[in-house]
Amino acid sequence: MTSRQQKNSANSAASQNGASSTTDMDVPPLSPDSVEKIMTAIELLGTKMDTQTAALRQEIVSIHQELQTTVSSLQSANAQNTKRIDDFEQSSTEWSSTVMTLETTVKRLHPKCAVYQRNAWTWKVVAVVRIFG
Repeated sequence: MTSRQQKNSANSAASQNGASSTTDMDVPPLSPDSVEKIMTAIELLGTKMDTQTAALRQEIVSIHQELQTTVSSLQSANAQNTKRIDDFEQSSTEWSSTVMTLETTVKRLHPKCAVYQRNAWTWKVVAVVRIFG
C-alpha cells in the first residue's frame, strides 16, 4: 500500500470513529492574500490560454486558406490535363483514321503494298513498302 493510500485509510478510519485525522491538520487555512494570489494566477492562465487559442485558430484559418488554394490549383491542373487527354484522343482518332485511309488507298493502288504501324497506341507510318512477289 502506498503512503497516500495509508493516509487515506487512516483518515477514513479516524472519521468513522468520530476523530479528526492528523492529515486534516497538515493543511493550514488559506489567507485572503493567498486566495487573491491563486485567483490572479488562474486569471493569468485563462488569459494565456485565450491568447494561445486565438493564435491556434488563426493558424488553422491560414492552413485552411492554403489548402483551398492548393485544391483550386489541382482542380485547374486536372481540367487542363483532361483537356489535353481529350485533345490527344481526338488527334489520335484523326491520325488513326488518316492512316487507315492511307493504307486503304495504298492497297487499292497496289495490292502487294502495305503500311506498317509501330504499336497500338500511336499510329506512325513507318514506310510504305512495295512487296515484290
